Amino acid sequence: MKKLFIVLLSVLAAALLFTSCGTKTVHCDNCGKEISISSGSKMDESWILYCKDCEKALGLDKVE
Repeated sequence: MKKLFIVLLSVLAAALLFTSCGTKTVHCDNCGKEISISSGSKMDESWILYCKDCEKALGLDKVE
């Protein structure tokens, strides 16, 4: 019974850790589409950000 309690408590703690990591929303500077980023990120609207579609259209998705 004690092992079951410890397992359940561990699962609950893990679930709380995963749900506490929220996201914040910024906007693409090309098309205005919303982009979700980690709430712990220091990025904000002052950064120049592009969504995946605009990165491809602008040729920014290729690493050289």
